[in-house]
Amino acid sequence: MSDDRFSSGLSERYLFFRSVRRRIAATLAVVVGGFVGMVLYLAFVAAKFAWYVNLFVVLGWIVVIPLAVVAIWVLWGLRFAQPFHRPFWFDDEFF
Repeated sequence: MSDDRFSSGLSERYLFFRSVRRRIAATLAVVVGGFVGMVLYLAFVAAKFAWYVNLFVVLGWIVVIPLAVVAIWVLWGLRFAQPFHRPFWFDDEFF
């Protein structure tokens, strides 16, 4: 039902903050999960490989975790930035 006559009853503000809470929870899960995964790797698996392989894996974790967090927040920003359509500096009142 995509008809405008049938609204879900949820306000836009509620949807906005519900989405923010989910993003915050996902950010915390990615950061904590990545840290725990890296510690478990170093504690149990790293002894089987050379130091340079372990260094590469740790640097990979350090790059991948922030990229995942950035992707989470960029997608959220693109979702809620759509109503504005253009930057504020193109408005006549800005200058």
